[in-house]
Amino acid sequence: MSLHNRQQAVDLWNSPRLWSALGLSSRATVSTGHHELDLSLPGGGWPTNAMTEILHDRPGISELQLLLPSLARLSRGKHVALVAPPYAVNGPALASVGAELSRITVLPQSSAKDRNWAAEQCLRSGAYAAVLIWADDMGDQDLRRLQLACEHGKALGFVFRSSMHAHRTSPAALRVKLGPQGQVDVLQGRDGRSRRLWWQRRGERQQNAALPAVPAPMASCALPS
Repeated sequence: MSLHNRQQAVDLWNSPRLWSALGLSSRATVSTGHHELDLSLPGGGWPTNAMTEILHDRPGISELQLLLPSLARLSRGKHVALVAPPYAVNGPALASVGAELSRITVLPQSSAKDRNWAAEQCLRSGAYAAVLIWADDMGDQDLRRLQLACEHGKALGFVFRSSMHAHRTSPAALRVKLGPQGQVDVLQGRDGRSRRLWWQRRGERQQNAALPAVPAPMASCALPS
C-alpha cells in the first residue's frame, strides 16, 4: 500500500462517521509525531484515555525520545508527569521540541507503592494530559488500576517495563517493544495485529540538564493549581 493510501486509511479510521463491529464510533488517538509510526499504529497514534506499555531491553535507549513530539504538544495544553525516571530528564531536549517545561512535573524514584499511587492519582485527576511511569516491577493488578485511571481522567498513560514481560498478557490498549536500533515491534493493539516498524531517532546529543524534581509522595500528587 502506498503512503498516500495508507494515510487515507488512517484518516478514515479516525473519522467519527466510521462505525465498527465493536460498536465504537471512533478510536481516538494522539499523533506520535513520527509520520511512519502513525501510519503503522492502530488508529494512527497513541490511544487516548488508555495506557500504552513500552517494553525495552534496558532503560535509556531513547524511550523518552520516542515520546518527545507528542509530549511537547500535550504540555502546551495540560500538565505532563514523569514518574520515577531512571536518569536525569533532558530539559534542553524537551525545550528544543517546544515543550512547556513549567507544565512538566518530575517525580523522583521512591517505593513501588508510592510510585504507583502517585501515577494513579495524576492520571485520575484530569489535570494531566499524560503520565509516564518507569516501573519494571509493576504487577498486573497495578497495571489494571492505571488503565482505569486513564479512562477516569481522560489521560494518556505510558508504562516503561523490561522486554522480559513481552510474553505476559497486559491490560494496556497498546504494547510496543523498542529496540536499540530504532525498531518498534507492535506486540498488542486494538486491531489485533502485530508488526515491526522503524522510527527516526534524533542524531544529535544534547547536554543533560535535569528538570526540577518534586518530592514524592505528595498531597494530591502535587496537582497543578
